[in-house]
Parts: sequence; C-alpha cells; structure tokens
Amino acid sequence: MLIYLLALAVPSVVLTQFAPPPTGQMPPLFPPHIAALIPADILAKMTAIHENNALPPQTKHEQIDDLMISLPIETLDKIPPPPGFEQLPKQVQETFKKLSRDRAMPWSERQAAIRRFIDSLPAEIKELIPMPGAGGPPGFEAIPIQQRAEIQMIEANPNMSFRDRYFKIKQIMDSLPADIRSQLPAAPPPPPF
Repeated sequence: MLIYLLALAVPSVVLTQFAPPPTGQMPPLFPPHIAALIPADILAKMTAIHENNALPPQTKHEQIDDLMISLPIETLDKIPPPPGFEQLPKQVQETFKKLSRDRAMPWSERQAAIRRFIDSLPAEIKELIPMPGAGGPPGFEAIPIQQRAEIQMIEANPNMSFRDRYFKIKQIMDSLPADIRSQLPAAPPPPPF
C-alpha cells in the first residue's frame, strides 16, 4: 500500500498509529530504532506536536514534516527504508528520496508529487514497491500471516478506491492485539474524500 511505502520513504508521514493503545496514551511517534536517529531536541518537538490533541491530523503532519525535512541529509540518510525498497531500481529510489526531501514544497504537495510519480511507474516496478503484507516497513513482520494475506487481498482489489482500501486495512489493524500494534510504525490520517 502506498501509505506504508511513504511512511518510510517519506519519514514525515510516520505520524499517528491506526489505533492508540488501550491505556489511552498516544503511541510513540517513531519506532525506537528510528527515534534514536533523530536529535533529542527535534524529537521532543515532534513528540509534543504528535501528542497535542488540539491539533488536527493534517496540521500535525505539516508541522512534524517541517521539522523532519529540516534535519541534515546525513540524518535522513540514516533512517532505514522499508524492507524490499532496495529492490527498486536505483533511479526510482533516488526519485523517492528527492521528492520526499524537497524543502521547496509543502507536505501536501510532496505527497501529491510522490503519488503522481508512483502512478507514472511501469506495472513491473509498481509491483516491487513494498506492501504491508509483503514485508512492509519495520514492524510489519509482527502481523500474523492471516492478516497479512487479508491486507494483500485488499491491496490487490482493483475495484476499491484508495480511501476504501485505507479503511478496510485500518479495520484489520484495529483488530490486532495491542502488543502487535505497538510494534508497528505509525500511519497518516485517512485520505481526503
């Protein structure tokens, strides 16, 4: 699913988990191995934005993205891509990086540019884009095989809109036990209508 590829190709997309833990506390903004790569002061600012319930999700994305893309390229280069990302042609990998780090565009424009780029790729390259049921970002290996298969079926359904896929997958993610959800990367809010 595009959302999961972007979550790591574009680290700023990694924001809100599908469902908060049952304790009512917000899940971590990033998995620990990614959080460790971000300077503490920037991570603290990102976490404050992430946990601010007064901010709408879109505003959170924009503000966290502003902080993320302001990080030095050396720091961004340390953030690991999703498993399978290395199978994409180098030129495609570089285009993803270039688009996701373009500081001249606001977050929403970058997301639209990435979507246009993915849509322009030949089918054989699109098939290589990591999907949640086929590796996905770090943590997705924790999803039980049955739920992975269900996610793959949703992703493969050409009769579903992107938004419908999002909510079907969200339903699966919400049904997972809290200990599994806590191992998963965060995901962006629902796509607009």
